[in-house]
Amino acid sequence: LATTLKPKACVGECAYLKVVQTNRVGAFLDWGLPKDLLVPFSEQYISMQKGYSYAVYIYLDEASQRIAASSRLENFLASDGGAWKAKQAVELMIYAKSDLGFKAIIDGTHLGQLYENEVFRKLHYGERLPGYIRQIRADGRIDLSLYRAAHLARGQLADEILAHLKANDGVSGLTDKSPPQDIYDTFGVSKAVYKKALGLLYKNRQIKIEKDRLTLL
Repeated sequence: LATTLKPKACVGECAYLKVVQTNRVGAFLDWGLPKDLLVPFSEQYISMQKGYSYAVYIYLDEASQRIAASSRLENFLASDGGAWKAKQAVELMIYAKSDLGFKAIIDGTHLGQLYENEVFRKLHYGERLPGYIRQIRADGRIDLSLYRAAHLARGQLADEILAHLKANDGVSGLTDKSPPQDIYDTFGVSKAVYKKALGLLYKNRQIKIEKDRLTLL
């Protein structure tokens, strides 16, 4: 059926959608059109409940020629990282928790893993955010990071810190002692990367590092 309305996602895309109804056929999701989107029971990774949201892949069912959705993402998205390179920038969508951290959809086509001990901020299911390919494991699986590789980020981050200082009259309260969350909220990097960039600026005699502040020299 033709419509002038724009759905929240189209065939071949992933989305985080809310269940508005369940019945003996399956669960129905709000995807922005008057006719809700069906997730058949066979395509539910876990039993879907009304009022909750789930990450799904939208596909065209060949048997019925109708658009449907599935939360069995591994049946539609690849886990083999052969097409990716370490340090490559990607867009992530967080979709599940794992024993190691969080599972993420990569650019809408692949699945990857974020490790909890390398995440320094709260993540939410359905959240989209920039990330990086950390490495491709021997089994082809993809490890991810929210942060640029340290040796690439240090120089770029140093310039960002200088710009931040200049915009704040040469003073900043973000030191090497600041909470990791405060650093991430401002610069989008881990505390370890931030400290290395501060070290570079200090070595170049561009900043003064005190207990509670940075000062531009």
